[in-house]
Amino acid sequence: MMTFPPETAQDYCDYFQDMVLNAKPPDPKWETGLKASQMWRDYCETEDVSEHSQVLIPLIKILMPVRQAGSGLLDLWQQILRQVTKLPVREQREIWFAVFNVVNQGEYHVKHNDAALQILQEWIKLDSEITNIPVDKNIMTDIVNKVYLYTFSGYEWIIFTTALSEWFKEYIEGPSLYDAVCSKFEKKPD
Repeated sequence: MMTFPPETAQDYCDYFQDMVLNAKPPDPKWETGLKASQMWRDYCETEDVSEHSQVLIPLIKILMPVRQAGSGLLDLWQQILRQVTKLPVREQREIWFAVFNVVNQGEYHVKHNDAALQILQEWIKLDSEITNIPVDKNIMTDIVNKVYLYTFSGYEWIIFTTALSEWFKEYIEGPSLYDAVCSKFEKKPD
């Protein structure tokens, strides 16, 4: 018997294969899930992916329109985005451009795409100028003030904020960007 949620890339393939064969009523979203899970499995099994974005962008474009059409699809979607946060910014940027492009989103639109693209552009610039401009807490605070308004507006935003936070951890000790975003929502005692 299959456990849910799937734990490995192969488990996702098995899950969606089972849904394709046995779901009542049948639904084309399971075929999409199977195709995406097979691509995800192939990605996970490849030892040296030199151009992550070239592999992940087609996968994102296939899965994104149905990402909220079932718990298995959403779980796979989140797994993929969490992997993106581990990549260098030069690999993440094209992936995030694809995620925040409304053309790829299907009927489940991500909120605040324009704000995400502006923050993404700023992050790319910071990353490219890292040798000339030291990243400090003031720069992180500026990004926190821009991102916190949107962080909890959807899964994509939460994971995008996590990606930013992971990047800042390389340059700043102390509370993470994510912690700083969350602290903006904490109530202060009177």
